[in-house]
Amino acid sequence: MHTTAARRPTRRARAFLVLAVAALLPALALSAAPAAHAAGADDVTWSVRTASNSYGAERTSFRYTAAAGGRLSDAIVVTNRGDEPLDLGVYAADGFTTEAGQLDLRLPGQKQRGVGAWVKA
Repeated sequence: MHTTAARRPTRRARAFLVLAVAALLPALALSAAPAAHAAGADDVTWSVRTASNSYGAERTSFRYTAAAGGRLSDAIVVTNRGDEPLDLGVYAADGFTTEAGQLDLRLPGQKQRGVGAWVKA
């Protein structure tokens, strides 16, 4: 459901936006970077981007406005740019800042308290 109410986004919607942007920007940067050499064993050969749908085409972030109790449905596109099959786990997770100041995500088995607890993947 795509809602265009004039309400301000809820804390959860803002948290989801921040997490989605933070999580997708590195992946989007990787997908946009030209290949400088042949893929090595440790090179990332996949990319993630926003899906083109009723929210827009070629978006660089997830941005929503939803009424209280509203429901949103969106998608991402994961592309395998390698020569071999790829097995990835895609799940909603809470983001956090590590002691080193880097963004990280909670693992699937860890308790999700924010976005990861209410987003259905």
